Amino acid sequence: MTIRPATQPALFDAASTSVPHPGSACCDPNQDLAGWIQLQRARIERDRRWIRVLHQRGRRLRKAATRALTNSDTNTSRALDGASVDAHGLANALAQDMLIREGEVERIEAAHQYRLQATNTYMGDVA
Repeated sequence: MTIRPATQPALFDAASTSVPHPGSACCDPNQDLAGWIQLQRARIERDRRWIRVLHQRGRRLRKAATRALTNSDTNTSRALDGASVDAHGLANALAQDMLIREGEVERIEAAHQYRLQATNTYMGDVA
C-alpha cells in the first residue's frame, strides 16, 4: 500500500500565512478596505476547508491503521498511523495559523468600523 504524504505545497505560501497591513486600503478612504477584508475572509474559509479535509484524512488513515493492526499487519499499521499523525499535525498547524489570521482581520475590521459603515454625510446646499 502506498501512502501519499499529507503535505500540500500551496497551504503555507506567504500570502496565506500572514495578514499584511492592508496598506493604503486601511488609511486611504478612496481604497477598498471592505474588499481587502472580503479577500482575507475568503482565504480563511479556504483554510477551514483544508483543515476539515486533513482531519478527515487523518481519521480515515487511523481507522485503516486499526484495521491493519486487527489483521496483524504491524508494519502497515505503523505506517498508516504515522501518516495519520502527520495529517492531524498539519491540520492543527493550519488551524492555529488560521485562527491568528482571523483574529487579525477581526481586529482591523473593528478598528476601521467607521469606514465600513460610512454613510453619506452631504447635507445639501446650506443657504
